[in-house]
Amino acid sequence: MEAINDYLQLHQEIVLYFGAVVILLFHRFGQTIWFIYLTIALVVTSGLIFVILAHTHEAFGFPELAGVLVIYVVALFVVVSDIMLAGFAKYLTRKRGEKWTKEIDYLYLIVGIVGIVVALNRLEFLTGRIEGSDVIAPLILATAVVIRFIRTRAEIAGWNKS
Repeated sequence: MEAINDYLQLHQEIVLYFGAVVILLFHRFGQTIWFIYLTIALVVTSGLIFVILAHTHEAFGFPELAGVLVIYVVALFVVVSDIMLAGFAKYLTRKRGEKWTKEIDYLYLIVGIVGIVVALNRLEFLTGRIEGSDVIAPLILATAVVIRFIRTRAEIAGWNKS
Protein backbone atom coordinates (compact mmCIF):
# COMPACT_ATOMS: atom_id res chain seq x y z
CA MET A 1 0.00 0.00 0.00
CA GLU A 2 2.86 2.35 0.80
CA ALA A 3 4.31 1.81 -2.67
CA ILE A 4 1.00 2.83 -4.24
CA ASN A 5 0.87 6.00 -2.13
CA ASP A 6 4.44 6.88 -3.09
CA TYR A 7 3.65 6.34 -6.76
CA LEU A 8 0.51 8.46 -6.58
CA GLN A 9 2.36 11.28 -4.85
CA LEU A 10 5.01 11.22 -7.57
CA HIS A 11 2.52 10.98 -10.41
CA GLN A 12 -0.57 12.90 -9.38
CA GLU A 13 -1.09 14.12 -12.93
CA ILE A 14 -1.61 10.52 -14.08
CA VAL A 15 -4.47 10.24 -11.61
CA LEU A 16 -5.98 13.43 -13.07
CA TYR A 17 -5.71 12.14 -16.64
CA PHE A 18 -7.21 8.82 -15.57
CA GLY A 19 -10.04 10.78 -13.93
CA ALA A 20 -10.71 12.55 -17.22
CA VAL A 21 -10.98 9.20 -18.99
CA VAL A 22 -13.37 7.92 -16.32
CA ILE A 23 -15.56 11.01 -16.75
CA LEU A 24 -15.76 10.40 -20.50
CA LEU A 25 -16.57 6.72 -20.01
CA PHE A 26 -19.37 7.47 -17.55
CA HIS A 27 -20.72 10.09 -19.94
CA ARG A 28 -20.63 7.66 -22.83
CA PHE A 29 -21.96 4.53 -21.15
CA GLY A 30 -24.60 5.81 -18.79
CA GLN A 31 -24.76 8.14 -15.91
CA THR A 32 -26.79 8.98 -12.87
CA ILE A 33 -27.77 12.26 -11.29
CA TRP A 34 -24.87 12.01 -8.84
CA PHE A 35 -22.50 11.80 -11.80
CA ILE A 36 -23.91 15.00 -13.27
CA TYR A 37 -23.54 16.81 -9.93
CA LEU A 38 -20.00 15.48 -9.56
CA THR A 39 -19.09 16.66 -13.05
CA ILE A 40 -20.45 20.14 -12.37
CA ALA A 41 -18.45 20.20 -9.13
CA LEU A 42 -15.32 19.23 -11.08
CA VAL A 43 -15.82 22.11 -13.52
CA VAL A 44 -16.23 24.59 -10.68
CA THR A 45 -13.40 23.18 -8.58
CA SER A 46 -10.86 22.91 -11.38
CA GLY A 47 -11.74 26.41 -12.59
CA LEU A 48 -11.37 27.76 -9.07
CA ILE A 49 -7.88 26.27 -8.82
CA PHE A 50 -6.80 28.61 -11.63
CA VAL A 51 -8.47 31.60 -9.99
CA ILE A 52 -6.87 30.80 -6.63
CA LEU A 53 -3.45 30.38 -8.23
CA ALA A 54 -3.86 33.72 -9.99
CA HIS A 55 -4.37 35.44 -6.64
CA THR A 56 -2.00 33.51 -4.37
CA HIS A 57 0.97 32.92 -6.72
CA GLU A 58 1.61 29.56 -5.04
CA ALA A 59 4.05 27.18 -6.67
CA PHE A 60 2.26 24.49 -8.65
CA GLY A 61 3.84 21.89 -10.93
CA PHE A 62 3.24 22.04 -14.66
CA PRO A 63 2.12 18.39 -14.99
CA GLU A 64 -0.41 18.80 -12.17
CA LEU A 65 -1.78 22.07 -13.58
CA ALA A 66 -2.02 20.51 -17.03
CA GLY A 67 -3.93 17.61 -15.44
CA VAL A 68 -6.31 20.03 -13.74
CA LEU A 69 -6.85 21.76 -17.10
CA VAL A 70 -7.62 18.41 -18.76
CA ILE A 71 -10.15 17.62 -16.02
CA TYR A 72 -11.72 21.09 -16.54
CA VAL A 73 -11.98 20.61 -20.32
CA VAL A 74 -13.44 17.11 -20.14
CA ALA A 75 -15.88 17.94 -17.33
CA LEU A 76 -17.03 21.15 -19.05
CA PHE A 77 -17.52 19.25 -22.32
CA VAL A 78 -19.59 16.60 -20.53
CA VAL A 79 -21.71 19.16 -18.65
CA VAL A 80 -22.47 21.24 -21.76
CA SER A 81 -23.17 18.09 -23.79
CA ASP A 82 -25.60 16.86 -21.13
CA ILE A 83 -27.35 20.23 -21.08
CA MET A 84 -27.70 20.11 -24.85
CA LEU A 85 -29.01 16.53 -24.78
CA ALA A 86 -31.45 17.40 -21.99
CA GLY A 87 -33.34 19.70 -24.33
CA PHE A 88 -31.33 22.89 -24.77
CA ALA A 89 -30.30 21.85 -28.32
CA LYS A 90 -33.97 21.43 -29.29
CA TYR A 91 -34.75 24.80 -27.71
CA LEU A 92 -31.98 26.45 -29.75
CA THR A 93 -33.27 24.80 -32.92
CA ARG A 94 -36.78 26.14 -32.24
CA LYS A 95 -35.54 29.66 -31.43
CA ARG A 96 -32.60 30.08 -33.84
CA GLY A 97 -33.21 27.47 -36.53
CA GLU A 98 -30.85 24.77 -37.68
CA LYS A 99 -27.97 27.22 -38.15
CA TRP A 100 -27.50 27.77 -34.42
CA THR A 101 -24.50 25.46 -34.54
CA LYS A 102 -22.77 27.86 -36.90
CA GLU A 103 -23.66 30.74 -34.57
CA ILE A 104 -21.69 28.99 -31.81
CA ASP A 105 -18.57 30.11 -33.67
CA TYR A 106 -19.26 33.68 -32.57
CA LEU A 107 -19.13 32.60 -28.93
CA TYR A 108 -16.03 30.52 -29.64
CA LEU A 109 -14.28 33.47 -31.30
CA ILE A 110 -15.24 35.93 -28.55
CA VAL A 111 -13.98 33.64 -25.79
CA GLY A 112 -10.81 32.97 -27.81
CA ILE A 113 -10.17 36.69 -28.26
CA VAL A 114 -10.61 37.26 -24.52
CA GLY A 115 -8.08 34.48 -23.90
CA ILE A 116 -5.61 36.03 -26.31
CA VAL A 117 -5.99 39.46 -24.73
CA VAL A 118 -5.42 37.99 -21.28
CA ALA A 119 -2.39 36.09 -22.63
CA LEU A 120 -0.90 39.42 -23.78
CA ASN A 121 -0.30 40.08 -20.12
CA ARG A 122 2.72 37.74 -20.39
CA LEU A 123 4.62 40.21 -22.53
CA GLU A 124 7.40 41.66 -20.38
CA PHE A 125 7.58 45.04 -22.12
CA LEU A 126 3.93 45.95 -21.49
CA THR A 127 3.09 48.42 -18.77
CA GLY A 128 -0.07 48.25 -16.69
CA ARG A 129 -0.07 44.46 -16.60
CA ILE A 130 -2.77 42.79 -14.54
CA GLU A 131 -1.20 40.67 -11.83
CA GLY A 132 -2.07 36.99 -12.03
CA SER A 133 -4.25 37.11 -15.13
CA ASP A 134 -1.76 35.08 -17.15
CA VAL A 135 -2.76 32.03 -15.08
CA ILE A 136 -6.37 32.45 -16.23
CA ALA A 137 -5.51 32.60 -19.98
CA PRO A 138 -5.21 28.80 -20.41
CA LEU A 139 -8.58 28.35 -18.70
CA ILE A 140 -10.22 30.85 -21.06
CA LEU A 141 -8.61 29.35 -24.16
CA ALA A 142 -9.55 25.84 -23.01
CA THR A 143 -13.15 27.01 -22.66
CA ALA A 144 -13.04 28.25 -26.25
CA VAL A 145 -11.80 24.84 -27.39
CA VAL A 146 -14.67 23.14 -25.52
CA ILE A 147 -17.15 25.44 -27.26
CA ARG A 148 -15.69 24.43 -30.61
CA PHE A 149 -15.88 20.73 -29.68
CA ILE A 150 -19.54 21.21 -28.74
CA ARG A 151 -20.28 22.75 -32.13
CA THR A 152 -18.61 19.83 -33.90
CA ARG A 153 -20.44 17.28 -31.77
CA ALA A 154 -23.75 19.07 -32.32
CA GLU A 155 -23.33 19.01 -36.08
CA ILE A 156 -22.16 15.37 -36.23
CA ALA A 157 -24.92 14.15 -33.92
CA GLY A 158 -27.58 16.28 -35.62
CA TRP A 159 -28.56 18.16 -32.48
CA ASN A 160 -29.63 21.06 -34.71
CA LYS A 161 -32.21 19.01 -36.58
CA SER A 162 -35.87 19.41 -35.71
